[in-house]
Amino acid sequence: MRSAIKRITNFFFNLIIFNLLIIYVSTNTLFAKESITIVKNNIPSQTDKVGTPYIKCAMDKTKHSYLLQSVPWKRAQFGTKNGDYDGFIMAAKNNTRDSYAVFVKTPITIKWLYVVKKDKTFSPKDSDFVLRPVGSLAGSAVYNWAAVKHKNIKEFFDLPKMIILLDKNRIDVALLNSFQIKDLNLNMENYKTYVIKKKTLGIYFGEKFLSKKPKFLEKFKNNMKKCAESVSN
Repeated sequence: MRSAIKRITNFFFNLIIFNLLIIYVSTNTLFAKESITIVKNNIPSQTDKVGTPYIKCAMDKTKHSYLLQSVPWKRAQFGTKNGDYDGFIMAAKNNTRDSYAVFVKTPITIKWLYVVKKDKTFSPKDSDFVLRPVGSLAGSAVYNWAAVKHKNIKEFFDLPKMIILLDKNRIDVALLNSFQIKDLNLNMENYKTYVIKKKTLGIYFGEKFLSKKPKFLEKFKNNMKKCAESVSN
């Protein structure tokens, strides 16, 4: 008798646990589906540190739940294009990204820079400058720009390694932005820089995501305008 009662008790206990697990999984799955997934470069940077508060401010005002994840930078962009992610930060505007996503600017601006060793005598004004070996971060907007202009460009996934090769004269020029110089803690007594152009940073929302939430973009843009004032203050 006791054995039968124990079996029945264990059965109902296991049934309760099973149902609780189903509820837990269903709730988390529903939350994941409803949440907006924004991704950023998995390499920590000053651009993320400075820019992310603006993104969080604008997202909080939308009242949507959202997830902020770190992934490799190329995957962030391809994933948004394919609909795996809803948006990526912090990015500069370019035509490639415009083909599958919509840009919303933040107040953050950067400078694109040519960085060369101080003992070098060449400059961007030289006619053969575009033939010199140049290094740039894989998947970056400045890489896409330089790939059209320069004839000998090398793609790097590791910026410190790129600087090592610059110091060893394996490449003549490193393409960096003004925040990356801070990230790398470069001793600028050893280098000289040439400003290419200034760029505004922001967030890209994928068109696949926006097609599902047609009212979201305008609301986010309005929130960003408010956050541009409140966060900086």
